[in-house]
Amino acid sequence: MLNWKDASEEEHRLQIVLELIFSNHSRLLHTLFDLETPRLRKPSEVLLSELTGYSSGEKVMVQVALDLWDGSGNALFREVLHCLDPSKLEDIFIGLQYLKIISTVGAHRLSTIKIGPPSRPSRAHQSEQIF
Repeated sequence: MLNWKDASEEEHRLQIVLELIFSNHSRLLHTLFDLETPRLRKPSEVLLSELTGYSSGEKVMVQVALDLWDGSGNALFREVLHCLDPSKLEDIFIGLQYLKIISTVGAHRLSTIKIGPPSRPSRAHQSEQIF
């Protein structure tokens, strides 16, 4: 997807997170970021103003990406939950899970940790949790 050359360690981690989040939406990722350099294609305020015609879910994903990049996306958790279908929401949570783990344990231990969606409890177990 992204082939950032001369990226710092922090930029490389962010690249991985962005690729996890946009794993099923590479078109959006390529709209936001330069493919070979760790930078936005345009200033964030311009990118946000050009979201006309995008779905509400795509807009929220762009906001999340910009929040991770430089804090300029202004994504609201309520909108993230409301606007995203389950697969997009899962992509974001997997990316955030990776970011949290790498921040906590460091890159040298990351290869020993499984990252992915949590195992889902059975329906009977879910009912027990609700009540």
